[in-house]
Amino acid sequence: MFLFTDGSRLSNSDAVAGAGWYGYWGAWKQESACGHLCLPKHEVFDAEATAAYEGLKAAFDSAQAPYTQNVYILLDNQEVARQLKGSPRGSSQSTILAFQETMNAWPNRSPRCQAIPPGRVNVLWIPGHASIAGNEQADEQAKKGARSTPQTNIPPTRYAWARRTLKEEFWRQFQSF
Repeated sequence: MFLFTDGSRLSNSDAVAGAGWYGYWGAWKQESACGHLCLPKHEVFDAEATAAYEGLKAAFDSAQAPYTQNVYILLDNQEVARQLKGSPRGSSQSTILAFQETMNAWPNRSPRCQAIPPGRVNVLWIPGHASIAGNEQADEQAKKGARSTPQTNIPPTRYAWARRTLKEEFWRQFQSF
């Protein structure tokens, strides 16, 4: 299963990011997972991490999961890819740790067809805006998320957004002094 994930912030939005994912299964590219979220008070980094986590959860819940050996998470943010595979630091630590826990559970998922080896989740960086079809579809989902109405159980404000906001306010106050 190939799962493309992306995060986006619209140019007219200073406080809303969108997370999107698009996945397909098999050589005939049957759609297996697709979705988006609106994330107020998040940066693109946070949206990218959230998209990877939510996309992987969608892969677990897909009808193809019992018949899938490996999942390939493909994203165009090198730092998020690095942290998903290693030690999280800075913003979105809890999301990255939840992703890693879910990733480690993949080989033991249930149900799994007995003829299918346990497999694993692989995180890979791909170049963004390079006309890779799945990535373009994930980007579109992320933009939909940024344009959509926030859900009722809004995730907490992320560290990166709070830091940027405080820095901007400091400079506004400094310049008016």
